[in-house]
Amino acid sequence: IVTNSVTAGSLYGGSDAAAQGLEALLGIARPGKIEYNFARTLRMTTFGTLVAGPSLGAWYPLLHKVTVSFRVKYKPKFAWGYWGSNATKTYVRKPLVEEGANNWAEVGVKLLFDSLFFQAPFLTAYFSITGALEGLSPTRIMKKTTENFHAAWFYGVLLWTPVQMANFLFVPVPAQALLVNVVNAGWKTFLSCLYHARDYGNKGADECTVAELQGVIEEQRGTIELLRTQLEMLEGQGRQ
Repeated sequence: IVTNSVTAGSLYGGSDAAAQGLEALLGIARPGKIEYNFARTLRMTTFGTLVAGPSLGAWYPLLHKVTVSFRVKYKPKFAWGYWGSNATKTYVRKPLVEEGANNWAEVGVKLLFDSLFFQAPFLTAYFSITGALEGLSPTRIMKKTTENFHAAWFYGVLLWTPVQMANFLFVPVPAQALLVNVVNAGWKTFLSCLYHARDYGNKGADECTVAELQGVIEEQRGTIELLRTQLEMLEGQGRQ
């Protein structure tokens, strides 16, 4: 778990650094951004260390245990009972004689379980936790998650289906989380560039800046009105 956490934290931080570099290179960085956002990289490193690393490190061994029935079979064993001459039948678990006989069935079940019971909740947790670390309100976190989830889910299915198929077929269970973390580094870079291109790539910098300023003005309208009232009171006192 510790190794997975440290590795995931480093990879997530590195993926954000790469994403910020690509966003600047492609001209899709947030308008008004003039320097590297260290706080954003710290948020990603924190998520990788405290959430992604431990959860992935625990999930794949658990998934392997849940699908144990594909790797063993129960052979009947007969024994004489204490009463009479009837034989009683018990079952003893034995490893499959043909080791790869049910591999494809096992991989299919693992893919299904991973997609339904891990990837979807993990993606939701990613948007929610990073939004909370960013200081967003619950309403904005919900909006951000709703806007981004479906596109991320769609592209995720295209990416993770072949990756996980190879992962479950060829990679030892203790190393499966490591492979996922490595691929996740590139995946998070892609998602970041995708969302920045969607939000800022089709707009001029001036248009985006005006929209952002209008939002700030709306949020601070109450403060502006209060300052205006105080200014009028001071002017009235000056005339007296």
